[in-house]
Amino acid sequence: MKQISCNVIKDILPLYLDDVVSQDTREMVEEHLESCDACRKEACVLKSSIALPADRSTTFLDARILKNLKKRLFKRKAVTAILSAAAAAAVIFGVY
Repeated sequence: MKQISCNVIKDILPLYLDDVVSQDTREMVEEHLESCDACRKEACVLKSSIALPADRSTTFLDARILKNLKKRLFKRKAVTAILSAAAAAAVIFGVY
């Protein structure tokens, strides 16, 4: 197989590590990693930097935090819209 540059392999590495590449691409990356220390080290760094939640409770906690944030943002938008409408009405009433 022809030599693939390290830049191409580094672009493909995240997909390779997520196991979403074709079999041909997988073989190409594995062949390159066997012969290239720099890319092999990059793959190890990428593998170690992936952090998944330890359990489902962490995911539910994150979801609850996001829901609360969404509620607060919605309330702020509603208050801003009401105040803007009231200010516009006051200006219009004041002009007449």
